[in-house]
Amino acid sequence: MQATTAADLFAAPRFRPGVQLIEEHNGLTLDYREQSCSVVADSQGALKAFVDSLRRGDTSIPELKRRHPELASEVDGLLEEFDRLGLLTESAFPAPRGCLSGEEFYHRLRKFAAETIEANSTSRLYQGCATARCRRAR
Repeated sequence: MQATTAADLFAAPRFRPGVQLIEEHNGLTLDYREQSCSVVADSQGALKAFVDSLRRGDTSIPELKRRHPELASEVDGLLEEFDRLGLLTESAFPAPRGCLSGEEFYHRLRKFAAETIEANSTSRLYQGCATARCRRAR
């Protein structure tokens, strides 16, 4: 059985609203609610650029690795740890294809029902009412 990775879970990860970044002399601390995570990096500029990409959330995981080659080998591990702590969410949701709004579904259903009734109704009463030969008595 293969373990699920962050790459399997996210198309374009981003930090959840409310994640606060605190710069320190040797890295960054990420605070969210009652938990925090400290990240230490050799190149603080590369780490800050990576975190800024996650803050924007407009980048896929392969693109994150291309944009931040200094951290490419650590991206998966960082994302898995951030996800484990509940710091990440998805920012790119695919637009559903073939879906209808409730109103459009209602209109199509009414049209389908009317066409089905008309095609299957053979009584003289229905045919008379459908062609307006049948009038209500006043």
